[in-house]
Amino acid sequence: MWRYHYDAVMLQSRKSVIVGVIMESQKLYIAWIMLFVVSIPLAFNLVPPNGLFGFRIASTLANPETWRKGNIFAGWLFMVAAVIGGAITHFWPNVTEDWGLMLLLGIIFIAVVASFVYVKMIA
Repeated sequence: MWRYHYDAVMLQSRKSVIVGVIMESQKLYIAWIMLFVVSIPLAFNLVPPNGLFGFRIASTLANPETWRKGNIFAGWLFMVAAVIGGAITHFWPNVTEDWGLMLLLGIIFIAVVASFVYVKMIA
């Protein structure tokens, strides 16, 4: 009787871990999809210079051509970052259980830094 109870508890805890990994992965998938969708208008130059949406730094706001090139670059870079993040989430779900938020923030940080460097080069 005790052995059956122990096996049932272990099975339940394994199910909880698996469900936890799936739930964490779903949250990350939503974040990657949102990042991808928000990047589409930037990548296809659908956003005119403005103070609300886009890769807004002093040099992009000062020059419409820098705005256009910087936002196109940043948009495509964020789209690629979202695809890479989604692939990592899909193929390594155990990694995303422990490091999901760090993965998300790390990939976004790399994309932002690369966009800053690109804008500095063209400005």
